[in-house]
Amino acid sequence: MPTNPSWAGADPVALAQALDLHRAELEAQNLELRATVERLTRTNAALVIARDRFRALYDQAPMPYVTIARDRTILDVNRASVDLLETARPQLLGAAVELFVDEAARARFRTFVDEVFAHGSARSADLAVIRSD
Repeated sequence: MPTNPSWAGADPVALAQALDLHRAELEAQNLELRATVERLTRTNAALVIARDRFRALYDQAPMPYVTIARDRTILDVNRASVDLLETARPQLLGAAVELFVDEAARARFRTFVDEVFAHGSARSADLAVIRSD
């Protein structure tokens, strides 16, 4: 046996007013959502521009830069690093960075990386590196 909806037998004028109120609320929320989407779209465009600028500066920097993950694998390198290590970028990405750190400095390097990730701040360090030759 079907049950009667909660609005069955309600005053049609009151129902129409309630529907108008809900429609107005939904339209207001829709306007807010559109404004939010527009703000997010502008923010995203600005972030893309900033990322591209950073990428260009990072890649063109005269100093070698290597960005590494917590597990000490290479996430990114700039052109100067590629030139210094004499290894193509695709072969560097994902490789263990310790392969390019002088053996005598590896323990100090591991400690440095652990401290960077423990404190959550970016740092830089000078290291003696080794190349494939």
